[in-house]
Amino acid sequence: MLHVASPIPRSVPKDENELIVPARDGALRVLAAANEVGIQRVVLTSSIAAIINGHSHAKSYRYSENDWTNLDKPLPPYPKSKTIAERAAWDYMTGLGGDSVLELAVINPGMVYGPILEADYGTSGEMVRKLMRRDLPGVPKLGWASVDVCDVASAHVKAMAAPGAAGQRLFCVAEPVWVSDVARILKKNFSARGYNVPTRVLPNFLIRLASLFDKPVRLILYELDNSPKLTTGASNRCSTGSRAVLRKW
Repeated sequence: MLHVASPIPRSVPKDENELIVPARDGALRVLAAANEVGIQRVVLTSSIAAIINGHSHAKSYRYSENDWTNLDKPLPPYPKSKTIAERAAWDYMTGLGGDSVLELAVINPGMVYGPILEADYGTSGEMVRKLMRRDLPGVPKLGWASVDVCDVASAHVKAMAAPGAAGQRLFCVAEPVWVSDVARILKKNFSARGYNVPTRVLPNFLIRLASLFDKPVRLILYELDNSPKLTTGASNRCSTGSRAVLRKW
């Protein structure tokens, strides 16, 4: 069974439980249902948002699957929801009796880019949309460990069957990419078609000012001036320098 659904709004909700409760309870319902009917493995879509937030590490620090987002620090609802939901899933697995055959594997993707299959481009497509529409005169100083959506899909399929995936948290990331890098790629490929994609990096105070009028911008404020690095390349991880796959499996 694959459980890939979790709420991610285009703006910060007034009540964080609008995200936290359905994310946590949805994961627990899926696991309980899978266990009841004897499903062997659930693959859960989590996020690096459950790993990299709420810390004061040096910028050279590389996060691993042993890291967890620090919920003792003030955080927006989305990283809290992903962290709480994934922790609840692992706690559920710990509490299962010895008669259960259920296994859990968790995929932790970075920022997911790739083809959009429908008119609703989702929150993940919001940054690219803003760049293409030039909603801001420049780009924020932030970056993410990114990944192609096709590789995320491939990782989920392979994690269903790979014996070594059971009981693992699996990064699904390439190297970190600054938003300015994304903007330059878009400008190179779409300027001839009339898109005036901004590439100048804006100071943080202008991004914070823009967030007063543009609700989706508020989603990134806690990540400004940061591009977290993740440990990649080990045999139990889903990562390469460009496209992410479960190569060993």
